Amino acid sequence: MNKKLMLSLSYIFGALLLLINTPIIVNFIINNFIQDPNPAILDKNFISSIQLLVGMGLTILGLFLLIKLLDYKDTKKTKQGTSYMAEVEELKSLLGDDGFVIAKDIKLALKTSYEHVAIIGPTGCGKSSSFFMPNLLELNGEVSAVVSDPKGELHDQTKEHLETLGYNIIKLEPFDAFMRYNPILIAEDDTELKEIAQLIMINGNKSYELGTGGSSGNTEWLSMSEPLLAAALIYVKRKGKRKDMKEVKDIVINKDFNEMMKTFSEVPEAMQEFMMFAQSKGAEKTMSGIKVTLANALKLFNDKKMQVFVETPYKKVDEDGVIKLVPQVQFLFHPKILRDIPTVLFICVPERKSQFAMPLMSVFYSQLLNKCM
Repeated sequence: MNKKLMLSLSYIFGALLLLINTPIIVNFIINNFIQDPNPAILDKNFISSIQLLVGMGLTILGLFLLIKLLDYKDTKKTKQGTSYMAEVEELKSLLGDDGFVIAKDIKLALKTSYEHVAIIGPTGCGKSSSFFMPNLLELNGEVSAVVSDPKGELHDQTKEHLETLGYNIIKLEPFDAFMRYNPILIAEDDTELKEIAQLIMINGNKSYELGTGGSSGNTEWLSMSEPLLAAALIYVKRKGKRKDMKEVKDIVINKDFNEMMKTFSEVPEAMQEFMMFAQSKGAEKTMSGIKVTLANALKLFNDKKMQVFVETPYKKVDEDGVIKLVPQVQFLFHPKILRDIPTVLFICVPERKSQFAMPLMSVFYSQLLNKCM
């Protein structure tokens, strides 16, 4: 039973009990503690007056306690915040008929749904079946959705229904790629390529540290590696043959200092980033350490399946006796499709590989949000 209701009923019951027994209590006090009581004290009208005063006092006290009780929230203040279990009445302002399904016959308002919802529960408690599945099936065919689906179960169970609503269904599986994702092609300018370099260095080295328990390189090497990686990304975007991460990795890992300088000199913007690296104290002397740092950050792209996922698929086309490579863009994911047509994107990265995939997925989600916001 509701705690506030229990307290209220307990008070009412106690107050009535006290009020009913007031004459008995008064007589007990008079007979046991007052010697030769004045007859007026024993008068029924006097006792009734006492009973009335007690009743008024209990009523005033009850109203005061009721006000305090209504304002009271059972919070336990900690460093994490002041969360508490909300009452149904408190949720009414959040509910509607056009937002997320949160229980049988209960929906949030659309505005509330856009303000974020966190579903917390252990494995196997029914998060997918009670929240994600109903909400996917409730989609109206007019909005796009992005679904984190580690096991691919949500995709398998809702794909057919969503297609009947006219949805374009995309399943991105980095370790079992059909659709591809090339962050270099999606990047619109040098600033975005520099952001990609930063994300890969931060998350790539964090992934290495979490996976091995060792250090991926000192802070100085990390800061020196970032402009070098940015230079390679800018060069590959401008001059690369296949314009993918394998090309980037080959430049920063396999070329020496002078070879890189010659390569980057073809693209002024890339050369500018390289010179930031070169001007760092002892850049040539510490090249081996920087290459180790870069190798750790780019370790993910040594994986054959990941190389396939981030490459651009090409088809050989014979044009008047000249063989040309034509990119198969229909197999390349671009975030803008979520705005262009109603699309449900399922991102299937197994939980056991999420740490390994961290460098690329951080870039993916960054581009996804930036292009769709």
